Amino acid sequence: MPRASRAVQEAARRIVRERDGHRCQMCGVSIVDQPSSIHHRRRRGMGGSALLERASNLVRLCGTGTTGCHGFVESQRTLATVRGWLLGYLDDPEATPLQCYDGWMLLDDQGSRIPYTGEGAA
Repeated sequence: MPRASRAVQEAARRIVRERDGHRCQMCGVSIVDQPSSIHHRRRRGMGGSALLERASNLVRLCGTGTTGCHGFVESQRTLATVRGWLLGYLDDPEATPLQCYDGWMLLDDQGSRIPYTGEGAA
């Protein structure tokens, strides 16, 4: 799988910044002037990098890979997987809901957050 071009990466990240605003999607805290990052739900180390730079696979979290909600996802991998924050190699980000601060959501590649009420949503 070819790597995503810089233009593709920036376009996806622009969609994510517009969709998520200045708010951590896990805890809801404002990330204005706070450490934050764009998290890959399906990890970049799993290959297929062109497919990973999609808005449905990216989400804004407070902290870094070791602090805040991003640190929680990386250190509590089983729980993060149950909540949709981490995906397996074959999981489709657009079809896998995640538990956000305001409820379970499906994310699409066009930048929408769609409330999810299906199986597993509380």
